[in-house]
Amino acid sequence: MYDSYHGLVMCGYQGWFACNGDGSQYGPSWPHYSDKWAFPRIFQPGVGRNGIDMWPDVSEYKVTYEASAFELPDGTKPRIFSSYDESSVNLHFKWMKEYGISGVFMQRFASQIENPVARELSDKVLSSAMKASDQYGRAICMMYDLVGLGPECTVDQLIEDIRNVSEQYGFFDRETGHRYYLYHNGKPLIALVSVDENANYTIADAQRIVDTCQEMGFSIMISCPTYWREGGGDVPFGTAALHELIKDADILTPWYVGRYDWDGTAGAHGGKFSVFKEKVAKADKAWLDTYGVEFAPLCFAGYSDRNMHPNSKVFKRAGGDFFWSQVHNSIEMGCKMIYVAMFDEIDEGTAIFKCLRQSEVPSNEFWSEYYVVFENGTYRRSTTPVEVSGNGNWCKKASELGITFTGIEDNLQSDHYLWLAGQAGKAIRKEIPLTAKQPARQQ
Repeated sequence: MYDSYHGLVMCGYQGWFACNGDGSQYGPSWPHYSDKWAFPRIFQPGVGRNGIDMWPDVSEYKVTYEASAFELPDGTKPRIFSSYDESSVNLHFKWMKEYGISGVFMQRFASQIENPVARELSDKVLSSAMKASDQYGRAICMMYDLVGLGPECTVDQLIEDIRNVSEQYGFFDRETGHRYYLYHNGKPLIALVSVDENANYTIADAQRIVDTCQEMGFSIMISCPTYWREGGGDVPFGTAALHELIKDADILTPWYVGRYDWDGTAGAHGGKFSVFKEKVAKADKAWLDTYGVEFAPLCFAGYSDRNMHPNSKVFKRAGGDFFWSQVHNSIEMGCKMIYVAMFDEIDEGTAIFKCLRQSEVPSNEFWSEYYVVFENGTYRRSTTPVEVSGNGNWCKKASELGITFTGIEDNLQSDHYLWLAGQAGKAIRKEIPLTAKQPARQQ
C-alpha cells in the first residue's frame, strides 16, 4: 500500500495511443500517432503528417502494428504499439517495477468523458492499468485534466465520472478495493490538472470540483500554470482567485514543461534551469510552505513537439543531465516527492519509456514535396506555395524545415531515462547519495 506521496517519483501516464486494427472504436485511424491539422487524419512521414516526435522501442511488446508508410534506416517497416492492448499497459507497469519507478497518475481528460469513442479507450486503458498496478505493486492515482471542461463536458458530468470511477475501483476501501491506489494525508489522492488554463470554465467551477472531491473524502493535488504565484500570460483567471483555490489543496505541481532548458539555447522564456530555479521554483516552494501546501516539482527529460508545431524549440536532454539537474535541485530544496512528465508522451518528446535511439528512428521525409503554412497561429499543409503576410507568418517547403524524429542519444541505452527516474526515487528516499552529477550506470 502507498500511504503517502512522500518518497515517491510518480509519472504522468497518457495511455492515449490507438492503432488501425487494434479493436478499438477508433477504427481505421491512429489516435495520437496521426496528424492533428486536418481531416481525415493521416499517419505518414513529414511535418504535419504525423503527431509524434519520438518513436517507441517495441522490441518487448507482445502485440505491435506495422506503420507501413514509414521506413527504418535498414529499409524495413517500423512497428508501433496500441494502448488499447492490455499487454502494452502491462509491459509499461512491468518496466516501472524493474526500474524502481513508484507508479503513475492516470490521465483522464474532461473531453473524453462524454465522447463514446475516446471514453472507450480511456476506460480500457484504466482497467488494464488497475490490473497491472495490482500485479506489479505500483502506485496508481487518478489525474483529471480539465481540458475540454465546458464545451465538451459539464462540471456535473466530470464530478459524476469521478464518483463512478472511485466506486468502481474501490478507492475508499483498501480491503476490498484497489490496494495500491495512492493515499496522502490519510485519504485517497486525486489530481486536477490544467486548472486555470481554459477560458470555457470559471474559477468557481474549479473550486466546486475541489470542494466536492474533498466532501467525497479525497485529498487534492492541483497542477496549474507556471506563473501561478506572480501572474502572467498563462494565468487567465488572475492570481488572487487561483491562490485561494491552491490554499485548499494538499499538493501543488506547477506545469514547468517548456519553461526552461538546459543551457539557454532553446529560447525558453524562463531561461536556463539554473536561473529558473532561483527565480521561480524556490519562491514557489516558500509561498506554499507558508500556507501548508506541499510542493511536488515537475521534472521533464526533454521536449520538442516539432512535427505538429514546427515553431517549437528543441529542449535538449543532454544525456540525462538536464533531467537529473531538476531532480537534484528539487530534493536539495527539501521537496519530498517528484512528478515526472511524462512516462509515454512521445507526441511532445517528453517520454521516459523505451524509445528508439537517434540512429534507429524512421525517416521523416515525405515522398513528394509540399508546403507548410503558418498563419495567424495555425498550421496547415498545402500542395502549392501560399502568399502570407503579417508578422511571424510564413510558408516553407516541408523539406526546408529539416524536422526529423528525435531519438534517445546514441551513446545511451533505450531504457536510460527509465533507469534515471528510478535513481531519482532512490535519491529522494536517501537510498543513494544525492549528487549534482547524475549517477554512473554500470554497464
